[in-house]
Amino acid sequence: MHQFQILQPWIPHILTAIKKEIKNEHLPSAPAFHRTYFGSRPLNRLTTEELFQAYEKELSTGNQELCEWVISRWVFKHGDLYEHFAKRLSELNPNFEEIRQITEAQAEYILDGAAQAFGPINLYLFSILNGVVFPEVILTRLKEQADAAQKASACTAAKAQCVQQQIDERFMREALKEAKKAYAKDEVPVGAVLVHAGEIIARGHNQVELLQDATAHAEMLCITSAASAIGNWRLEEMTLYTTLEPCAMCAGALLASRVQRVVWAAPDLRLGANGSWVDLFALKHPMHKVSITGHVLEEEAAALMKSFFQEKRERAVVD
Repeated sequence: MHQFQILQPWIPHILTAIKKEIKNEHLPSAPAFHRTYFGSRPLNRLTTEELFQAYEKELSTGNQELCEWVISRWVFKHGDLYEHFAKRLSELNPNFEEIRQITEAQAEYILDGAAQAFGPINLYLFSILNGVVFPEVILTRLKEQADAAQKASACTAAKAQCVQQQIDERFMREALKEAKKAYAKDEVPVGAVLVHAGEIIARGHNQVELLQDATAHAEMLCITSAASAIGNWRLEEMTLYTTLEPCAMCAGALLASRVQRVVWAAPDLRLGANGSWVDLFALKHPMHKVSITGHVLEEEAAALMKSFFQEKRERAVVD
């Protein structure tokens, strides 16, 4: 059976390990592959999910050249594993590449301590990808250990995601408090807070009408306040929570100020710069990349905006 047929459920894990090599080596040198799966779209506009889907599909067709490239890059990335196997195998036979069969006892010796050193998942993948001739009972055990490790990892990731979601919602509620302050001042209800190490270091809400300044968006005021508070324009390792998808102006300011992450609530269909109108955050930046999470407490933020503009329309009719 082909290696990638055996490892079908593990292909995303394999590709994740060589994601940089895929983007920097394989895709630029494979124009036919690029055209087949992505047309004329530039590399910097392709998402990781799209890349993995294309490579997984192509590997499933049995493209031998691509299979060999993926295997070689993955094994190269795990040189420590290769050295471990080469050392133990050479003790059995100096010409270990000629070994065609390994007993269970020999396999146990080769594997002793390997799962603890390299992890059960990588150990199993290496055994298959590098064609190690373990007895079937050993390969079955390695697969069971890898499956158990993957399930445990998925549970841990799910718990971490749940915790992060709770954190995001907590700080977004603080941003919504700022948005309500703007609402009370007859400003478009957008609010923002900047968070560092779990603490809010700056707050801001829309003040365009009050200041008669088109740049007085909640995010811009929050960035200025934070820089003043810490005495540094670089807002590294900080997260900005905003109730509305940032516009192009705010997106530029977030990139320039080195904000690490942005979390927004409601999309801005007219001016949103995270995909609703344009997607500046998707473009490859020469110095900085901002992590984005959208649609956090979207319904609450959108309801606030809807209520605000509905009241404006009703007052306009009365007037």
